[in-house]
Amino acid sequence: MVPEIMEEMVLSVHSIVDKFISYINKYPSTLIESFCVVVPILFGVFYLKNTYFYLRIIFFYCLMLLVMDLPMWYLAIQGSNNYIWTNFQEIFSGIILIISFKYLKEKIPNKIIWLMTIFLVFGVIIGFKILVTSSLIFVINRIIYIILSFIFFYQLLNKLQIDNLLKYPPFWIISGLMMYACGTLLIFVFTEITISYNNDKEVFDLFTRINDSFKVVFMLLISVGFWSFGTKEI
Repeated sequence: MVPEIMEEMVLSVHSIVDKFISYINKYPSTLIESFCVVVPILFGVFYLKNTYFYLRIIFFYCLMLLVMDLPMWYLAIQGSNNYIWTNFQEIFSGIILIISFKYLKEKIPNKIIWLMTIFLVFGVIIGFKILVTSSLIFVINRIIYIILSFIFFYQLLNKLQIDNLLKYPPFWIISGLMMYACGTLLIFVFTEITISYNNDKEVFDLFTRINDSFKVVFMLLISVGFWSFGTKEI
């Protein structure tokens, strides 16, 4: 009995590995997009030695991305629809990142934080989908990120309280967030002709790689933000 069970387990593992390799060959950039988040997590573990709450929220955001990617990978490898996980991940991302702006040194007015939260909730209520990308939620999140980032940079440059921006963690992180939001906004505005599975594979692959590339840049800039935390410019 035991040898039979072991044999079944080995065959199951081999099957999963084969499906994983097949999926990676089909969508190579997806692997980098998913696991690039490990880099800021490692930087956060090594450099996050204080109680600066903003950075702890960003660290939690990265952990959330990694954890929620795991069931998405499992379903994708099995050939099952994983959009519900993708959409929930986007909702949680929006909530966490909106809250993070509340804990910056450059105080974002609470009214704006609440307004952006209501904006997101409205998008979730009318735009949440299970079997396809909830593109409205993705678009709303990116608009929110852009608005909050503009407010942050306006207050940062207007008050001029930071001696060296290059040693200020939120500068790097929010720069990455703004690049990510601006670079991928139109992809989700025009989901049906960009990253829909109904499109030609070449078109789908092109816009998927663009989206993945901006996420990688965002994660790298978060890593730089954690690394620069040692300068104590907060």
